[in-house]
Amino acid sequence: MKVFLAVPVLVIAMNAGADCQSGLPAEVPSMPEGATATRLQIEQAQVDAQAYVDSVAAFLDCPRKEVSDMKHNFFVDSAFQTAKEYNETLIRFNQREESLASN
Repeated sequence: MKVFLAVPVLVIAMNAGADCQSGLPAEVPSMPEGATATRLQIEQAQVDAQAYVDSVAAFLDCPRKEVSDMKHNFFVDSAFQTAKEYNETLIRFNQREESLASN
């Protein structure tokens, strides 16, 4: 399982596809509570967060789309916040797992 999402690399360095057919990014995924989530929920949260970040990167990297600065900044911030929320959820999950393992 990946520990941290590489948002800066994805948003800044990702190459745009030749077709640029991506629409607006999907809805921001909700994260489970790390202190009570199951491993399966954490793994699904990672998949959902990565898919959202990827959809934002694909949308913003399309050179044929004209995106206002405000919309661009909104989506970049949204991708960073989604990754941050996932990372915080994962940290709480790992802390709980370590606590249970030490008992």
